[in-house]
Amino acid sequence: MNLFAWAAGRHLPILAALLLLPFRLGAGQFDVSPTRIELTAAKPTAAVTLKNESGDKLVIQNSIVSWTREGKEDRYAPTKDLIVTPPITTVPPGGSQVLRVGLRRPVDPRRELAYRLFVQEVPPPPQTGFTGVQIALRLSLPLLVQPATPASPRIAWSGTKRPDGGLEITARNEGSALLSVDELSIRATAGKPQGQGPVSIFPGGRQSWVFPGEVLGSESGTAHVRASTSAGVIEGDVDVEGP
Repeated sequence: MNLFAWAAGRHLPILAALLLLPFRLGAGQFDVSPTRIELTAAKPTAAVTLKNESGDKLVIQNSIVSWTREGKEDRYAPTKDLIVTPPITTVPPGGSQVLRVGLRRPVDPRRELAYRLFVQEVPPPPQTGFTGVQIALRLSLPLLVQPATPASPRIAWSGTKRPDGGLEITARNEGSALLSVDELSIRATAGKPQGQGPVSIFPGGRQSWVFPGEVLGSESGTAHVRASTSAGVIEGDVDVEGP
C-alpha cells in the first residue's frame, strides 16, 4: 500500500509520516503489505513485505511496542511479547525485504492484545555543505493478537444535537476486540472524528464524530449511519437526542 494514498475497503490507511529533525528533502518512498497484522495461537507468526519504491537504497529500522489508549491519546510502551526480524535492514532501489513477526508469549484466554509495528527510515548523514532539510518516514501498523476465546467488537451508537447546532455521533465498543473505523458517513456526508482521519476504538472505549446539523434535516430525529470498518461495513439508524 502506498504511503501517500488512502486504503480502500477494509484496509487501514497507514498513519501519517512523522517529520524528524534534522530532515532532508526527497525522502525515500516505501510500501508495506499487509497494513494490518493478526496473530493467533494457531498462527503465531506473520510476514510483512517492505518494498523500496525510491531511487535510493533505504536503511530501515523495525520495532514493536505495546499499544493502549487513555482518553483520546494512544500510548506506546516497550515490549518483549513479540519479535520482528530483521530489526534493521538495507533495501536497494526497487528491491524488497520480508519482515517476520513472531509471538513470544501465550495468547490471552479472553482478551485481544494490541501492539504496533514501527517501520522507520534511518536517514543517511547529510552531505558536506548541505543546508537543506531531511525527511525520515515512519509507518505504524496495527498488530493484534487474538485471544483463545474468539473476540469481536460490538458497537452501540448514540446521537446528540449539540448546542451549537451540530450533530454528534458516538460509537461505544461494548465488545472484546478493537475496531478500526476507516470512515463514517451520514446520508453520504463524510465526517472525521475531531478533525482526524481513521481511528481505532478499543474495547470499552468510545469515539465521536461531529457533523453539520443540516445533514439531518429540520424535522428528522434519526441519523442513518454507515461506517467502513475493519469488521466490514456497519450500517443502521441512530436516534438523535436533543441538546
